[in-house]
Amino acid sequence: CISVLKKFKESLAKEEQTNKESIEFRFKEYCKDLKLKENRFCYYLGGTEDAATGILSEMSKPFSWGMPIEKVCEKLKKKDKQIC
Repeated sequence: CISVLKKFKESLAKEEQTNKESIEFRFKEYCKDLKLKENRFCYYLGGTEDAATGILSEMSKPFSWGMPIEKVCEKLKKKDKQIC
């Protein structure tokens, strides 16, 4: 969780990091090329096209507020134990 979100944050432009919709859109793009564990993380969040559920907003809201990635992952783990 932490490593994927850190890499994702580095791929975002500064102005995109505070826009919830932009974060969600870019995360779905970012997930397209990921494999194995990282792809599974995207799947559980709803970042892949075949995802059955979508808790992407649970990541994008705190992410856009500037919450530390470790805390974002803690919140996600509380929502879905399979994430981390």
